[in-house]
Amino acid sequence: MLVENPNEKPQHKPPQYNPPNADASVPDNFANPFKRWGASLLNALVFYIMLFLGALLGKLGAWLAVIAFFILQIYYMRNYNQTFAKNKLNLQVLDYATRRPIAFPRYLFRELLDVIFSLLSLPILISAVIAFVSKEKRSLTDMIMSTIVVNKNSL
Repeated sequence: MLVENPNEKPQHKPPQYNPPNADASVPDNFANPFKRWGASLLNALVFYIMLFLGALLGKLGAWLAVIAFFILQIYYMRNYNQTFAKNKLNLQVLDYATRRPIAFPRYLFRELLDVIFSLLSLPILISAVIAFVSKEKRSLTDMIMSTIVVNKNSL
């Protein structure tokens, strides 16, 4: 029968979380929730200014402004891997596990999810509260899409 020595230290260590392919040189510089909300407000402000200016030209102008706003956002997501506001506020969306920028289709879906949450009000409020109180400042959208927003200058 094998008897364990109570004075002997265990030979195994508890498993530690090491994200696959994570770059150890990238610090966990989580974005401040107020800065993230500022990006949301800036995007909304740009949208409403474009919508107002387009509406001055009538219904067609308003629709063209909405289309122009989405083209602007898609341009920034495709070329900078950021929305217009995240670019201006120096924020970056990364994959939670790898800490690398996410692909364009995933980014687009993530932003559409935020729009849906905004339209539903309660989920966006819950998402905002989660981002404010969570240690890593991750929103509900981040958790669903397995992403995290960091200050870009920390990359």
